[in-house]
Amino acid sequence: MRIRGVVPDKARRFHVNLLCSEEEGAEAALHFNPRLDESTVVFNTKERGAWGQEERGHGLPFQRGQPFDVLLIATEEGFKVVNLKILEEIPKKIQKN
Repeated sequence: MRIRGVVPDKARRFHVNLLCSEEEGAEAALHFNPRLDESTVVFNTKERGAWGQEERGHGLPFQRGQPFDVLLIATEEGFKVVNLKILEEIPKKIQKN
């Protein structure tokens, strides 16, 4: 999935959830949450209604008022988050039934 945009000047955070279904309260295979107010990116999953252990990325490639272009790539092992380079590799946690 390719995500392009511009971070608003007053933004503190934004998030993208890759959900496993369209149902209310669906599991999230990936929660991608850049937090400008904490200078980090948080990754997580939601399984059986509960959020998992947060994982924090290395650095923050987003700046207020600046454009960004990110790829979220699903692999057999999990996800790759790419912004001109691999920023983070997140292991898969939700197994297929």
